[in-house]
Amino acid sequence: MSNVSATTNSTPPKPGFSTRQLSVIGVMTAVTCVLAPFSLPIGPVPISLTNLAIYFSLYVLGTKYGCISYLVYLLIGFIGVPVFSGFTSGPGKLLGPTGGYLIGFLPMALIAGLCWAWPGPPPSSTPSARSGSPTRLAWTGKLR
Repeated sequence: MSNVSATTNSTPPKPGFSTRQLSVIGVMTAVTCVLAPFSLPIGPVPISLTNLAIYFSLYVLGTKYGCISYLVYLLIGFIGVPVFSGFTSGPGKLLGPTGGYLIGFLPMALIAGLCWAWPGPPPSSTPSARSGSPTRLAWTGKLR
């Protein structure tokens, strides 16, 4: 019997995104675009389903791809597709009273995603979400 060792042809990972990654990011961006416009209009800053969509994206995609999904959502709304709360869009929405909240969702997603990815025993989703939401409020100056 010959003693032949199996060799593996491992290729280094290619830079960029795979087709699967792009597809899942696109689907989660679409979920955010569908859920975010629905809101309870209570004053200048409505309560929307954006939190739910972002946390769901982070859970499914992880921190990096979840944040990319949210950035794509912001770009879609920025160019004029009505995906923000109340079916609004455009640069005026990002520069208006809700702009801080929309942009503040990004640090919220980063911190909540990092809490979920923390090494060790798997944390509950509630503390991770609780760590991200005050960040968004502090970013917009609404946490007192």
